[in-house]
Amino acid sequence: MNLRNLSILSVCAAILFAQCTKTPMAGGSDNPDFKVAGVIMDATGEPAPNTEVMLVPGSYNPVLDPGLAAIIIDTTDAFGEYRFSTNKTGAYNIQAFHLYKRTRLLITGVSIATDTTRVSAATLTIPGTIKVMLPPDIDTVNGYVYVLGTTLKSFIHQNTGYAFIDSVPTGMIPAIYLGRHDSVPYCFRNNITVTSSDTAITANGAWRFSRLLYLNTTPSGASVGANEMNFPVLVRLTKDNFDFNQAQASGNDLRFTKSDNTPLPCEIERWDAANGMAEAWVKVDTVYGNDSSHFILMYFGNSIAASGSNGVAVFDTANGFQAVLHMIQSGNGKVLDATANHYDGVPSNTTVNGTAIGAIGVGCNFSGSLGNIQLTGTAHSKLSFPQYGTYTVSAWIKADTLFSNDQHLVGKGGLQYSLRAKGSSSSPPNMFSFEEYVETPLKGLDRRLSPIMLSAWKYVVAVRNGTSAYLYVDDICTDSTGIFYGDNNPANSRDSSSDVTIGSLIGGGLHFNGSIDEVRFLSVPQSPDWIKMCYMNQRPDDKLVIFR
Repeated sequence: MNLRNLSILSVCAAILFAQCTKTPMAGGSDNPDFKVAGVIMDATGEPAPNTEVMLVPGSYNPVLDPGLAAIIIDTTDAFGEYRFSTNKTGAYNIQAFHLYKRTRLLITGVSIATDTTRVSAATLTIPGTIKVMLPPDIDTVNGYVYVLGTTLKSFIHQNTGYAFIDSVPTGMIPAIYLGRHDSVPYCFRNNITVTSSDTAITANGAWRFSRLLYLNTTPSGASVGANEMNFPVLVRLTKDNFDFNQAQASGNDLRFTKSDNTPLPCEIERWDAANGMAEAWVKVDTVYGNDSSHFILMYFGNSIAASGSNGVAVFDTANGFQAVLHMIQSGNGKVLDATANHYDGVPSNTTVNGTAIGAIGVGCNFSGSLGNIQLTGTAHSKLSFPQYGTYTVSAWIKADTLFSNDQHLVGKGGLQYSLRAKGSSSSPPNMFSFEEYVETPLKGLDRRLSPIMLSAWKYVVAVRNGTSAYLYVDDICTDSTGIFYGDNNPANSRDSSSDVTIGSLIGGGLHFNGSIDEVRFLSVPQSPDWIKMCYMNQRPDDKLVIFR
C-alpha cells in the first residue's frame, strides 16, 4: 500500500488550478478500492469529531454539476478521522465543516492514483469571505461565482457590482470562476488569500493574480500617529514575497488599487525579473495613522497589458514634489527626474557610477576626486528656493571616507543651500550639515549639524520653514537650533545663478566619496511624521508594507 502525504492548501502538487485557462478533471479508472483517509484537528490541536468532510472532484461546478452524486461525504469519528472510498482516480479537494463550531478547512490538489492516499492532518479555522468585484458585462440574472472543486458559490441577482462568497476556509484559494447558465465558466482570479473573519477582495479579471498589501502604522510597524496624504509608498518585490514568473518579464502589468478598486498611480523604479528584484512607488491618497487594517491591492498576471508606470502622477508637483531622482542612469546616461519638471541630472564624468547598489535598488557612487551630477536648467527654477523659504531636501547617503575639507552632497552650493559632509578640519568636525546662505538681517551661513557614521546608509533630510530649519538623520531630528557663521566678505552675495549639483560643486571641488540614492526636492516643509514614514518605509527592513 502506498501512502502519500499532502500539505494543506498546496497549489502546486497537482494539475488542479495550475493554469486558469484549463479546467482540471477528475480522472478515469473504475476501482471501488481506492481509499482516502486523514485526520481533522481543531484550533487547540485536539482531534475534531463531528466534522462533516467532503471529497469533491477537482472539476466540480457547484451550480451546474449534480449535487451529492458527485461528492462523497463522511463525518469524523472520536479521533477526528475520516475515510472515503472512490472508484475514480484523479484530482480532488477535501472540504470540511465542523457541525457545531462552524469552523472550516479546504485541502486542494489531492491526487488519487494509488490504492490508498493518506492526507496529512489538517486544522479547522474560523472562515473568511471573498468579495468579487464583478466585470461590467456580468449577467446579473443568471450569473454566479464559485470556487472550482468546492461547494462554495454565490448567485448574482442584482446589479450591485460585486458578489460575496461566504464561509470560505482560510489560506490560499487557488481560483475563482465566473459563469452563467448558458455559457462555459471562466477563471476570474488565481491565488486569493483568505484570512479568518476578514474579507478578501478580487477584481480586475484580466489580471490573474492579486495580493493584499497592508499599511501598518501602529507601533509594531511604521509607528506614525498622523494621517499622511498623497504619500508615495515604496513596494519592494523580491523572490521571497513575489513570483516574477506570474508577471510580464518587463513588469508592465503591475497595477495597484484601493480596496474599492479605485486605481492608484504607480511608478516602477526597477524591474529585474532575472534576479528577482523590483521597486515600485505607489501614490496612496491617505495612509492612516496608528492603523493596521488599511490595505491596497496589487495586481499582476496580464500578458498583454501596456506599462502603467507613471512617475509624474506619483510625484505630483501639485503635492510639492519639484524633483525626484531615483539615481539610476538611463540608456542615454542621464539620471531622470520622475516629476513633470524633468530636471534630469547629467553626469559630468564616467567616475559617477549609476549602477551601484543603492539604498533603494540602484544608486550612484562618487569617487571622491572627479565627477558630479548636474541638474541643468535649475539655476532659475523651482529649485531656486528663496532665503528663509519653505522647502525640503532629502537623500539617502552612504559616506565612505571623510576628508579634511567639506564634501558637497546635494544642493546649489555654498551661497544658497546645500547638504554637506563636513571634514575633519571643520568645527565641529565630521558632521552632516544643512546650510543656507542668508543676506539679511546678517550675512552668513545658517547651519544645522549631525555626526556622520561612515559606510552606513543614512536617510538625511533638510527642512526649511521660514526662519526655522531642521536636520533629520533617519527619523530623528538631530538639530533645530543651528549655528550661524557670519560672512564679512562684501563680495559674497546669495547666489541663484548656479544649477543644482549632486556629488560636488558646480565647477568641481568638494568632491564626495560615497554613494547617494533617492534625491528629492519639495517646495513644502515636510512634517516629522511624513519624514518618519518615509524612513520606516524605505529602510531595508520596510516597517510599513505587509504582504498578504
